[in-house]
Amino acid sequence: MEEKFSELDLKQIKDKGISIDKLKQQFHFFEKGIPKVNLVRSATKDDGIWVLSEEDKQHFIAVFNDRKHLFEIQKFVPASGAASRMFQFLSEFVNEYDYRNETINAYINRKKGSELSVFLIGLKNFPFYLDLKEKTTSIYPEYFTYDRDTKDYFLIKTLLSEKHFDYANKPKGILPFHKKNGKTYSPVEEHLEEALFYKSGNSKPKIHFTISESHLENFKKIVDNYESIEVSFSYQKDHTDTIAVNKDNTPFRKEDGSLIFRPGGHGALIENLDQLEADIVFIKNIDNVSQNHVNEIISYKKILGGILITVQEQIFNYLKI
Repeated sequence: MEEKFSELDLKQIKDKGISIDKLKQQFHFFEKGIPKVNLVRSATKDDGIWVLSEEDKQHFIAVFNDRKHLFEIQKFVPASGAASRMFQFLSEFVNEYDYRNETINAYINRKKGSELSVFLIGLKNFPFYLDLKEKTTSIYPEYFTYDRDTKDYFLIKTLLSEKHFDYANKPKGILPFHKKNGKTYSPVEEHLEEALFYKSGNSKPKIHFTISESHLENFKKIVDNYESIEVSFSYQKDHTDTIAVNKDNTPFRKEDGSLIFRPGGHGALIENLDQLEADIVFIKNIDNVSQNHVNEIISYKKILGGILITVQEQIFNYLKI
């Protein structure tokens, strides 16, 4: 394994805290794949799935409400994911569309770009549209003389430009998600508002976000408006990154010859989770937000919490016996 790497490579690997054995495992998985799980049978009612009656639901909600003050509770939200995949089809459009010699409809037909078609139909309904249009018209003074296709092209270009909105490179959590009661909300704000149900007595509800360190200030701008919630952050550990490889399983490199590492998946956050000082942790990915059915969502969170408290009490009683 070491022969694949130069001394500079080995220093870069060491600086990230990654062992050679770990790299060997990554190369092995790239080549051989990960062993599949053998499923025995589908989970069904009373065989892997617990179906609660309405009476059961109310009981566990009451358990949580009555006893949550006895526990340190936190919400854990993996939020470092960038929006690059969300906007990939728009990035391809900006790079490949020739607005001087082609219509957008021709591009859509050529690329079978149904996503772009849907995006343009709904563009004016996005919560960022008015800000995007205002910025685009300030950059391109002749905007209002353009035809519809050219206007759409420059709107999308502004949306993705690193100098302006740069949405494809920002975390999904801080992007405008929807409008509600006349206000634009990001996923982070929705998670913060949902976290209020953890409040017990005079203590603040606690929520922890795992983020990319480079975006800390962007997150702080949002959470600083929620003084009634205690917010903390952590970063994904460098030693959980995965090396990037070519199709022949050789290391992929930057132009300067250095290795490229990509952040690991959510499993890489197990250390961040372990470092939380809490009795009960509710885990919810940054993508899983909804402006609808909030009361129902909170009810099921309480049911889960009530079940957890009940099971823990049973275990402790058995240990005492």
